[in-house]
Amino acid sequence: RTSKTSPPLIHPPSIAAPVMAVWAHATTIGLSSISLLFTVVMMFGTRGQVGWSVGEEDLNNDEVFVRFGLIGFETNSKGNEGVFGIYNYDSEGCKDIFAGGQVDSDTCDDCAGAGGAAFTFTFFGMVFLVVLLGAQYLRFSGFRHKHMIEFMFPALNLLNFLIAFCFFLVWTIWIGGCHQYLRDDEIFKEFDVTPGAGWALGFMIFIFSIVGGVFELVFAETLSPPIKTMPRVVRKDVIIKPKIQELT
Repeated sequence: RTSKTSPPLIHPPSIAAPVMAVWAHATTIGLSSISLLFTVVMMFGTRGQVGWSVGEEDLNNDEVFVRFGLIGFETNSKGNEGVFGIYNYDSEGCKDIFAGGQVDSDTCDDCAGAGGAAFTFTFFGMVFLVVLLGAQYLRFSGFRHKHMIEFMFPALNLLNFLIAFCFFLVWTIWIGGCHQYLRDDEIFKEFDVTPGAGWALGFMIFIFSIVGGVFELVFAETLSPPIKTMPRVVRKDVIIKPKIQELT
């Protein structure tokens, strides 16, 4: 009587780990890419094209709009579409508008200082984002140098921290150094100035960098590619005989 043994069960390879890895890679690279795009928009809208603070007011039966950027501000009106003025904070035109012939306002100087500082940290944040995105792409493409992988994990977390720190300074400097003075200014306090799209983009990059850093910590093992090592080959046909010294 022959005994029948059941064939060994063959488990299909799990696809959960590869799917999780792709999802984690896509999330981190996507957050960095969107943040870099937002930063480019912020950098090219510093004279009010992208308003960090915005306001509007009805003057002489016309609706007047004003958008404040990091370096200057832009004004236009609904009755004269396409006709607008752009003024740098350090220009005489800015001081003439803010003073209005009635009060001596230092708002131009305040916004020039705050906007310049925010612009500097925005630039640093953009540089860190470019480096971060390049490192994330190398990791995603399967870069498996042993020492680089060991260095990459703390480097990516440091970059996320630096980006979050830069943009934390950006939106807080603007709110405290310019936006609040605009709301208190004798000329523009009637415009009901509120934070604009530029400030919102900076705040979103700050949030994205924190989320990206959390992903790097939580999915560190999933995101890190395996290090390939050469297998050790042992020849079984070679017998090593120890030398025995003859006692004389």
